[in-house]
Amino acid sequence: MTSPVPLWVWGIGLALGFPLLTILLGEWIHRLKRQRRPVASTVRLVRDVLVPMVVLLLFLQHLLQVDPGSRLFKTVETVFWVCVIHAALSLLNVILFEQAEADTWRSRVPKLLIDLARLFLILLGTAFVLATVWNADLAGLVTALGVSSIVIGLALQDTLGSVMSGIALLFERPFTVGDWLEVGGVVGQVIDINWRAV
Repeated sequence: MTSPVPLWVWGIGLALGFPLLTILLGEWIHRLKRQRRPVASTVRLVRDVLVPMVVLLLFLQHLLQVDPGSRLFKTVETVFWVCVIHAALSLLNVILFEQAEADTWRSRVPKLLIDLARLFLILLGTAFVLATVWNADLAGLVTALGVSSIVIGLALQDTLGSVMSGIALLFERPFTVGDWLEVGGVVGQVIDINWRAV
């Protein structure tokens, strides 16, 4: 399939647009770092990973005219979508948690819960990429994951109960780092609170 835009226009556009966009994003990152804004890391990720993947996809599709059904194009498209998912999760993390004010629910969310939510979204994004790019049928995989999660949940019932209790403790924060506690006649100072131990 040929593009209605001539090849030389795509070539000049990519040759001039990519460096120009990289420079503009670099200046924006520099300004965000001076303002101590956490979104600078997400913009750096877009500049260093996402923009080159878009340029590579456009180069393959419009200049080399690689068939979109070929294994090479699908592989590059898969890497592109993985980069999009990574950048989106990074932006979501910055918006929800890194800019959270003290004593809000967002500042009290345990890192384990954030990591588990991130893992779930990555798996969901991977399923989306497999279904759209590679036309994979995921019905059997979803069924197997459902059955195996029930089996694992029943086998780890006590352990998962303890983990959930630890997460609830992190949310409630009845004490903070530096407090002195007395439990069963033993007195100690809290030096760390995480999802499995105080």
